[in-house]
Amino acid sequence: MTPATLSFDERLAAFFAAWRERPFEWAAADCCQFAKAAVREIHGLHVPIAPVYRDAKEALQAVRSLGGFEGILQAAGLVPRPAAALAARGDVLIVTGALPFRRAMALCIDGRAFAPGKAGLIEVKRRHWHSAWGV
Repeated sequence: MTPATLSFDERLAAFFAAWRERPFEWAAADCCQFAKAAVREIHGLHVPIAPVYRDAKEALQAVRSLGGFEGILQAAGLVPRPAAALAARGDVLIVTGALPFRRAMALCIDGRAFAPGKAGLIEVKRRHWHSAWGV
């Protein structure tokens, strides 16, 4: 966990560095775990609900049972931005059609979005940004 004594910029940089080369792994380093860790380590918020699963099929069922990504982010205390294009640094984005999955969560860092990929974080182009959620 990133120390709370660090500034927002330092927490964001430390979080990005810790995940940059972390390969995708269901239930450990996937988009749900990435977003949950970002909300906790960057914003200091507790995520009261989080999906529990072991593989892609279980992940889809778990996310759906919690109201989708939107339900999970709302339960974490994040609020939707009026438009995805208004995403701020540290916001969680819901992205569509950008990865091997139809929908995923990503993190906005300096006007760019990143999500877990096979060999570490991959950039998600703006055209795939569906919605942005911030503190």
